[in-house]
Amino acid sequence: MSNLSDATRQIMWNISAAWLMYLLFVIAMAGFAYGLYQRVMVWKAGKADGERLGDFGKRCWLMVRELVLQTRVRNMGYPAVFHSAIFYSFIVFVVTTTIVALDYDLGTSFFKGWVYVVLTVGCEIAGLLALLGIGLALYRRLTRKGEEIPHELMDMLALGLIFLLILTGFLIEGQRMASVGDPWAALSFVGAGFAQLFGGIGSGGGEGLHKVLWWTHTVLAMFWIASIPYTKFAHLLFLPTNAFFQRFKPMGQLARENVLEMMEAEDFDEETFQLGKQKTTDFTWKQLLDLDACIKCGRCEMLCPAAQAGEPFGPRRFINQCQDLHQASLKSQADAVVAAEEKEAAAPAPVAAKDIVGEAFNEEFLWYCRTCGACMEVCPAYIDHVDSMIEVKRNEIMMQGRAPSEGQRFLRTMENMGNPFGAQADRTDWTKDELGARIVPAGGEVDVLYFVGCLTTFDAQKQRIAKDLVKVLQRAGVDVGVLGSGEKCCGDPARVLGQEYQFQTSAMEQIEQLNSRKFNVLLTACPHCFNVLRNEY
Repeated sequence: MSNLSDATRQIMWNISAAWLMYLLFVIAMAGFAYGLYQRVMVWKAGKADGERLGDFGKRCWLMVRELVLQTRVRNMGYPAVFHSAIFYSFIVFVVTTTIVALDYDLGTSFFKGWVYVVLTVGCEIAGLLALLGIGLALYRRLTRKGEEIPHELMDMLALGLIFLLILTGFLIEGQRMASVGDPWAALSFVGAGFAQLFGGIGSGGGEGLHKVLWWTHTVLAMFWIASIPYTKFAHLLFLPTNAFFQRFKPMGQLARENVLEMMEAEDFDEETFQLGKQKTTDFTWKQLLDLDACIKCGRCEMLCPAAQAGEPFGPRRFINQCQDLHQASLKSQADAVVAAEEKEAAAPAPVAAKDIVGEAFNEEFLWYCRTCGACMEVCPAYIDHVDSMIEVKRNEIMMQGRAPSEGQRFLRTMENMGNPFGAQADRTDWTKDELGARIVPAGGEVDVLYFVGCLTTFDAQKQRIAKDLVKVLQRAGVDVGVLGSGEKCCGDPARVLGQEYQFQTSAMEQIEQLNSRKFNVLLTACPHCFNVLRNEY
């Protein structure tokens, strides 16, 4: 072998009519563009979601970082291995193809010397890793017995297409080397192995077979490009897009509208007032993007406490069944347009979208959600499951009047007594007689204001924790006080049930109480109170 700095090979050996390749590429890109346009039009039909459009520079950086590092995708061991093997291998293929195209189309001379050495060896290794990744992915889908991974024909076809692309690439390389030889065959060690398959074919037959393999590989590649927006490959587009539009709010803060402000507006109309999401056509464009972005990996349900407890619920089921319902609504609308055109009607008859609850799932489904956000924390597609589910809950409880009997009882108790557990007088008496902390009146001042919380106040065992905490602070010389009768429920039970009006009413009342005292630190031992006080108030 000569000096590696001289390494190269002939580009497009044995291939004529390159114009046909460019024509196929134009057709593939047209199919790709049309499919992407269709999806964008679906999202565009959604309601506004303006908060997603700020911090453009930060969003670009986070999207690029996720695209390159795949941090969310690689947060689980086995899937991370095969996904990384396939994804990063394709990065090598794309870089190599781009450089070859520049040399062939623009007359540059990048594909030689050490660039040729690195890319050639890199493609050989990448091809092997991609095949390994495909094998691992197939093994996982064919051997996993539970419902964690859905067994869909489209997934198998997608893996099969990638396998054929890589296989034909190696076969092309092997046939070229068998026909004309290659002084740099050691760099293409996988291709050199495939070349042994074609050793007995004459030059004429070899060249013909090479052309068949090359055009087969090219057609497969163009078909893959065109198919991206229509198949499972769409996640190559939708996941980075969703990473760009990810939420910047704290995980514990729910998206919401100011109900009190809406109801006090001059143009408020009780007849047309609508809160929450009743149909998928009520979703925002980001929520519709979420439906498309889901890759059904099941990671959300691996961490969902309700799903892991065996209850008939799952965040993936919510997203997938909403997507099916929305696609059915779009098909019904399209069919109505076609029917109107056939009848030469002026306009198609309106098709009413079906309700999410009752059509996608039953009335009990949503109430299993704890709104813990574990699904959103682990989702590689940055889907906001909880925000969408709470919106449907709000519509159910506030507009449809449907909620579990236990939840309704909690809400009635909160409304009548200021908390979901007992009489407010019991809280006041225990705080004054047993807690041991001074009660800070309105206008008063304290260093640490202790927000005790309803569960601690009305549970005998947790009362001991509160009393011990106050003693420790007092022994340490900390000036600690409580709201006393001014403390009521922070509103979290109403918040997670979707009773937004009751939550916001409770929150405004407690904010007024807090604002009427001066303090340096607001302290609570309840995780629910902590989240609401820190992220919602």
